[in-house]
Amino acid sequence: MTMFNNGLLVMSASNVLHQKSPLSIIQHCNKFVRKILYVHLINNTSDLCDHGTLPSIPLVQGLRSYITDFYTSASHVSKLIDVRFLLSNISSRSHVVAPKPHCLRHGYEVILTDVGSENHSKLQSYIASAFPNKIPSGSALYGVDGFIGLDITTDRSGEKVESYDYVALGGTFDRLHVGHKILLSEGCILCDKALTVGITDGDMVNKKILPELMQQTAERIQDVEDFLFDVKPNIEHRVTPITDIYGPTITDPSLQCLVVSEETIRSWDLINDRRRSLPLSGILAEGQMTWRLLFLGND
Repeated sequence: MTMFNNGLLVMSASNVLHQKSPLSIIQHCNKFVRKILYVHLINNTSDLCDHGTLPSIPLVQGLRSYITDFYTSASHVSKLIDVRFLLSNISSRSHVVAPKPHCLRHGYEVILTDVGSENHSKLQSYIASAFPNKIPSGSALYGVDGFIGLDITTDRSGEKVESYDYVALGGTFDRLHVGHKILLSEGCILCDKALTVGITDGDMVNKKILPELMQQTAERIQDVEDFLFDVKPNIEHRVTPITDIYGPTITDPSLQCLVVSEETIRSWDLINDRRRSLPLSGILAEGQMTWRLLFLGND
């Protein structure tokens, strides 16, 4: 079986929500791809007609949890595959569209799909328009129709997920791993205009165990920007070093939503205490989802 460095997996959103186990899919893809696996969703084969934009996929809770499951399952199958779930066309707002084309930073040499073989020609034309990377000679397209019926799950929740124009999150992001990708993807999923990412620097790094073994701040920023550009290029990425837990959250009044992980949840109260003392937005609501998610909004 031929192995390729990078691949593009195209799947139907309905199969994702109702039929497919991420583990089975990734185990199959692992037979073809050794480095980067891009994942793109369409609604159905009617999306393969060229409309000038990527098809809009409604953002529902079931899809949100599936993306997290996909990253987690991939880390169990292989530590070497770099999964990048493309999010430009996933939104709870119908007016947010993802323009074509989107050149993937690292390209792809093989296409994997659950689209039936009778539509492979249309799929290839669609991909050439949507992701116009130069494809090397010897590239291939493989159907994965056999996934249907494997590990059928109960229907995932169709509950709509609210998104926001301006979202923030923070972390160290040393040697980008699956937990980082889930956190960054969560921010992208919930963001429609600009995502602010604070990268720890200065004393925040020096206080960690063996800081000398960590990547330099510039390298960590570059890795985060590279990932964000691939998964959601149609929003603004504000990746900046921070020397305290607050960063832009106490200077940017436009921020509406703060995404925090279990590691950064302690910063929530401190940030909002500072925001209350300044002419900025205060606490609007609090919720707990795939990763702890807490909101900033107008009083």
